Amino acid sequence: MPRILAALALPALAACAVVQAEGGDLASCDAQHLAVLIGEPAEKLEEVPLPESTRIVRPGEAVTMEHLPGRLTVRIGPRGLIQEMRCG
Repeated sequence: MPRILAALALPALAACAVVQAEGGDLASCDAQHLAVLIGEPAEKLEEVPLPESTRIVRPGEAVTMEHLPGRLTVRIGPRGLIQEMRCG
């Protein structure tokens, strides 16, 4: 039984990896101009207009895993710097 469950989980995990790889294109959430902020302090986000559906994720925060192509997700690193931006 555990082998069957593992075999069923493998395609689901592969699908997650594909979604994350596609999420790197900032054009789908109209945020390509914001990529210059990566590595800057998180406070810089207050100085620029962000897409309405932006979510900012700080270290340790839980997030939902649904993929919304029009949503900008900004990850803040442990030192308070913008670490990653992606659509989804």
